[in-house]
Amino acid sequence: MAGGRPTVMTEPVIAKLEAAFLLGCTDQEACFAAGIVPSTLYRYAEANPEFSERKETLKQNPIYKARNLILSAIEGGDTASAH
Repeated sequence: MAGGRPTVMTEPVIAKLEAAFLLGCTDQEACFAAGIVPSTLYRYAEANPEFSERKETLKQNPIYKARNLILSAIEGGDTASAH
């Protein structure tokens, strides 16, 4: 090995980040959940553009769910309850 520090961006850390992004968390909130600092996330995202794109896609999950719920309620005539 070349003598560098081991990466903190392990599969479990990435999984925690992705779970937080699915909830619509900010970068800072996701980093807190994963136990890393934002600069680590930003360096990793810069070096891994596919991860950066996935991160932004995952952040859209709550928006998609909310829109789907609203549309379902409108179509079903149910404006009083949210499932």
